[in-house]
Amino acid sequence: MPVEHLRRVHEHGDDGTVLPDCAKVYLPPPAGRFGMIFRAIKAEGRPLLAYLAFGVRHHPRSSRRPTVYQLAHQRLHGQPPRR
Repeated sequence: MPVEHLRRVHEHGDDGTVLPDCAKVYLPPPAGRFGMIFRAIKAEGRPLLAYLAFGVRHHPRSSRRPTVYQLAHQRLHGQPPRR
């Protein structure tokens, strides 16, 4: 994945998600329906991107299915985001 495809995730999302130090890619690029979320970490003194989630970026408003951002939040915090 080219580095220029990475985009910063807003730390505090409108949907109640909290995703500090996270980046995303849209699949397929440049603005696909799906996304992957990564968290920037340091391991053995090197910066790395740790995979958090893959899924649909945005569902229709009537959907109850979680977005990729909500999945990443749950993986990071152990619980769904509070709205």
